[in-house]
Formats: sequence, structure tokens, C-alpha cells
Amino acid sequence: MLNQLRPAIASLVLLSAITGVVYPLAVTGIAQVAFHDQANGSLVRDEQGNVRGSALIAQKFDGAQWFHSRPSAGDFATVSSSASNLAPGNPALAERIAKATAHQGGAASEIRDRSERIHHLGGDNLTRIGEGRAQGEQLLQLGGRLHTAVQAFRV
Repeated sequence: MLNQLRPAIASLVLLSAITGVVYPLAVTGIAQVAFHDQANGSLVRDEQGNVRGSALIAQKFDGAQWFHSRPSAGDFATVSSSASNLAPGNPALAERIAKATAHQGGAASEIRDRSERIHHLGGDNLTRIGEGRAQGEQLLQLGGRLHTAVQAFRV
């Protein structure tokens, strides 16, 4: 039994050292050398060099032209970049969702209007492309007739 236990324990210790110490240190070292800013959190600094946040944390955008991410409990601050933990029955959560839905509803109608205009313009452009193609085919036919006429004139 000791013959089986000794290699098992040795394998456990060796693999634990490799996967728990050597590999994490190697990956961290490579990341620090190759991707220093990203490995340290993509920090955003002001003119004095003070950390103001991270480029990876969402930013607050107002306006229909921007993608709206999910609501932030901490108003997109780096200190509290986690969920609000408000229960589904909480009136504050319902109010916040209603406000965001109303805001995004206006944005959705604006996007829908723009989409309809683009669709209409696209239809017009397809018609023009079809007309241009027909004109191109007519020009090819005229070119063929002209070539035939020139060949007949040369004879």
C-alpha cells in the first residue's frame, strides 16, 4: 500500500506546486512584461498621475445614439462597480427600471424612425442600381451594334 501512496502524494505535491505556484507566477510575469497596462487594470490617470478609474468600467452615456448598458447601482463609479442587490419586489428597483425603460423607449422610437428612413433610401438606391444596370446593358448592346456596323463598313 505504501508503494501506491508514495507516488500519489508525490504527484499531488508536484502538480500542486506547478499549477498553484509556478504557472500563476509565469503567467503574471509574462502579463506584466507584455501587457503592463492591461495586467494592472487599464487604469485611467489624471494630469497629476492620480488614478481616476479604469478604462474597463462602463461609462454613463445619455442620448439615443449611444448603446445603453444595464443600469449601474453605483452610477458607473469605480468604487462600487457591482450589482445593486435590490430584490425584484423592491419599489426602488421598479422605479429605476421604469425610468430606464421610458428613456430607452424614446431612443427606440428614434432608432426605428432612422431605420425606416434608411430602408426607404435603400429601396430607392436599389431602384437606381437596377436602372443603371439596364442602361449599362443597353450601352453594351449599342456597342455590339456599333462594332458590327464598323466591321460591315470595313468590308
